[in-house]
Amino acid sequence: MTPSRFLEWMPVSLALLMLVALAARAQRPEPEVHGSFDGEPMYTVLPPNAIPAIMAPEFVTGADAKEQMLPHEPVLGVVIDGQARAYSAWQLDAHEIVTDRGTDSVWDLEQGVCIGGTHLGARLNEKPAILAYWFAWSGFYPNTDVVD
Repeated sequence: MTPSRFLEWMPVSLALLMLVALAARAQRPEPEVHGSFDGEPMYTVLPPNAIPAIMAPEFVTGADAKEQMLPHEPVLGVVIDGQARAYSAWQLDAHEIVTDRGTDSVWDLEQGVCIGGTHLGARLNEKPAILAYWFAWSGFYPNTDVVD
């Protein structure tokens, strides 16, 4: 294509690109305001339960998990009341929440406070956790349980 031909078609190409961008924007719904927290609006970006939680987690022993875990697989490790547990980072990425019960409460995980539902105003108890490779976590905690 010659430079003059390119300049001739450039406005048409830009106009088409703008139309495509506007059409894409028109198809994207505006996020719904869910409520407010500390005077700031909260938006609903995903519908409830769009990212499935692990509601009744099952655990395997560290020895059994060794068969399914890669040595350099990242895990989130916690020790609560002397019991070590590891959560595979890839599982947490797919589920984001692991819980033993559902209360239809809405939690601001950054602030650790319930902003809607049954536990409105309640605060989460902080538990220390560590991000480690599986080989290191299982080396320090050979009796760890691992979410399956």
